[in-house]
Amino acid sequence: MLSDEKKRRLADQTKDKPLILKLGSRSIEFGICGDAKPLVHISSSEFSQLQSFKVDPGQIFWGHSINSKDVEHLNKSGELSPNKSSLELDLESFKFLFYPDLLAYRDSENLLNSLEYRLRNHLFDIFEALFKKITFNAVNAKIFILEDLFHNEWYKKTMSDVLLSQLQARSVVFLPNSVMCIVGAGIQNGLIVDCGWSAISVEPVYENRLLTNYSAFTRRGGMMIHYKTVTKLQENGVKKDFDEVEKLIVECNDSSIPAYDAVNECLFPEIDSADTDMDEQKPASLVVNTIAGLPVDIRKELAGHIIITGGLGRIDWLRQKLIQEISCLVKREGFKFTTGQNHSLGSWQGASLFASTILPRQKSNGIIQELRRD
Repeated sequence: MLSDEKKRRLADQTKDKPLILKLGSRSIEFGICGDAKPLVHISSSEFSQLQSFKVDPGQIFWGHSINSKDVEHLNKSGELSPNKSSLELDLESFKFLFYPDLLAYRDSENLLNSLEYRLRNHLFDIFEALFKKITFNAVNAKIFILEDLFHNEWYKKTMSDVLLSQLQARSVVFLPNSVMCIVGAGIQNGLIVDCGWSAISVEPVYENRLLTNYSAFTRRGGMMIHYKTVTKLQENGVKKDFDEVEKLIVECNDSSIPAYDAVNECLFPEIDSADTDMDEQKPASLVVNTIAGLPVDIRKELAGHIIITGGLGRIDWLRQKLIQEISCLVKREGFKFTTGQNHSLGSWQGASLFASTILPRQKSNGIIQELRRD
């Protein structure tokens, strides 16, 4: 039982020091506003466990490999149904979060509430564990949450409800992930290439504002690479769990490794972008086409400040190859702008800087949305 004095000090602590939360599909970062780095950086799969809802394999399209072999039902575990693919099992156990297509969940009219219930419980467990790890009290905390293009309103509302209603946080503020990357780079204008799990998105930011209408994405992201790697491993009789596959991908730097081939096949395919849908373009083509579609007066500025971020962005050779391919495409197409690369400390660090030093000096700011418990 906490004393009144301890309760008061905990309340003052969380009120005076807001928290920064980056809850991605594959990784979670959590810490105190104003700090140089998060106190907690863990994989979302650490909290995974089999849920009661089911998914419809016929509706699983987002980010899945174009290779038809990837949709075959693979026998991954003898304890579970032998007819389930690894992707189905991962979805049904929250190995990763925020799968964009809610239609993938079976009998959505009856089970969507069940999905919501399970997701709320899952998020509650995650948030509760995070607060314990940093020894902060959730009550009366102000929390800045980094959001990306694929955090739809349903997911955002679910996160907010858990924090505000169940954990009794004081308020939740959503910050655009891409804008915070720009802040972390110490600039105001740039082109964010977010090499994420569900997709790779290209997000123009001008004067610290996300130009949503000019943003684009391709489904050739981490998810596609992961399950293509799983298929290649299984074709060779090798079985790896989810995190082992992810480690293979991040550390791949040798053409003899199946993950290396999977990365190249997904991100650098020998295809003509004119023959593919927008959401299946290779990343380099998507970047160049996005720049070319920007207003003329800001095109050169944003093209000169490309920032590659996201989980796949940790792979050095991938970043270098992507920049090289972008430059080659620009020259081949005869565009009159040149591309350049910037480094960012990261979106979490940018949010920490923004919330602690920039936001307090501004009376209002159009890029944020605050939700209060009361």
